[in-house]
Amino acid sequence: MSANDTELIRAATCLLTLRHSSVSKTSYGLRTAIGRVFVALNVRIPGAAPCSICAEQVAAGMAVANGESEIECVVSIGIWRTGQPEVLMPCVMCREFLTALGNRFNIPAQS
Repeated sequence: MSANDTELIRAATCLLTLRHSSVSKTSYGLRTAIGRVFVALNVRIPGAAPCSICAEQVAAGMAVANGESEIECVVSIGIWRTGQPEVLMPCVMCREFLTALGNRFNIPAQS
């Protein structure tokens, strides 16, 4: 894992640690090919799953809105099982969504 990967994990963990709530338990970091970093939170509305949005989609939208088109690396962080931030695999819908953006990317594993 590179220093850039470690920094991406740190940025996503920091956001989640500061802002997690009953509606936001997952953060996401995305680094573009030119090194720009975007981090975002999910927004889950209980009982209204179709109205919820994953952090991956928020961060990708932020990147596209800022003129980015190539993703280099992504990381999902969640506070679920242990009550502490941990690296997660993006959900199946988000992996499909990110793949549909048309480029390959790395998902670092936390050691």
